[in-house]
Amino acid sequence: MKNRYFALKLSALMVFIYAVQLIAPEITSVLGFRAAEFPSGFWTIITSFFIHSTQNYMHIVNNLFFLAIFGTVLEHYIGSKNFLLFFISAGVFANLSAFFFYYDSLILGVSGAVSGIIALLAVLKPRKIGLFWGAPLPMWLVGFMWLLTNFLAIGGNSGVAYEAHLFGLGFGLFLGSIYRLSSNAKKVEEKDEFELSEEDFRKWEDRYMT
Repeated sequence: MKNRYFALKLSALMVFIYAVQLIAPEITSVLGFRAAEFPSGFWTIITSFFIHSTQNYMHIVNNLFFLAIFGTVLEHYIGSKNFLLFFISAGVFANLSAFFFYYDSLILGVSGAVSGIIALLAVLKPRKIGLFWGAPLPMWLVGFMWLLTNFLAIGGNSGVAYEAHLFGLGFGLFLGSIYRLSSNAKKVEEKDEFELSEEDFRKWEDRYMT
């Protein structure tokens, strides 16, 4: 099966939906997730990934940067189907934090799933060079710094659901640990579903991940 570039396609879909949000703001409340209303509109626990704050464009810019870059690299290593399944699972798990911390709040954004992607990549490829606040760092340190900054930010008044980020991180770390212990880990990790040649991918990876 050839790579389907799910990370990039998901990013493009979110840009399209964001444009729709700007034209029809009411769609935000329709697709956003509110724990207090669950299980009514149960699908919003997933659709909430695809909408972002229209009051702060950096919300979607930051999320899509990490989704497109880190997500594409992770997709290369675990395969497109596994990536899509992980993306949805991490996002849903991150949204479960709303039942404990944001019961009456409207949850939106893909940052919980993105946190899971960073955590999983940090476990699978700890020595790969990634970015944290523009600084090139090994992925294990990127994951650690992501965990630390989100943990320290809890309790702030920024309106950011840092607990959801931590739930996503925990999910990625848990699945990553299971993956590392799996007897099939090496086989899956070496599986290449990229339409690009290995040489082309390495050039892309060297440009954005080193």
